[in-house]
Amino acid sequence: MCDRAEHFPETERYIPDQPVPDWVQWLAQDSSGAWWGYSVEPLRNDSGWYENEVGDYILLGTSAALDWPNSLQRINRY
Repeated sequence: MCDRAEHFPETERYIPDQPVPDWVQWLAQDSSGAWWGYSVEPLRNDSGWYENEVGDYILLGTSAALDWPNSLQRINRY
C-alpha cells in the first residue's frame, strides 16, 4: 500500500481498494479517471501516462479525474 506520496497532495492521494502488487513503484491517474500502477516512473502525454516500453503497468481502479496531470505519486514501502 502507499505509505507516502512524493508529488500528489496527501488529501487527494489515491488509496486502492485492493492490494497493489509489490513490483508497482508509481501510481498515476489518466484523464478518464483510471488509476494505473507502474514499475518505473512513467512519462506524461496529452491524456495520461505511459511506461515508455521499459517497465510493466496495471490498471488499479477508477475515480473522478481531478487534476490528473499532477496525480503522479511514488510508492514508498518501508
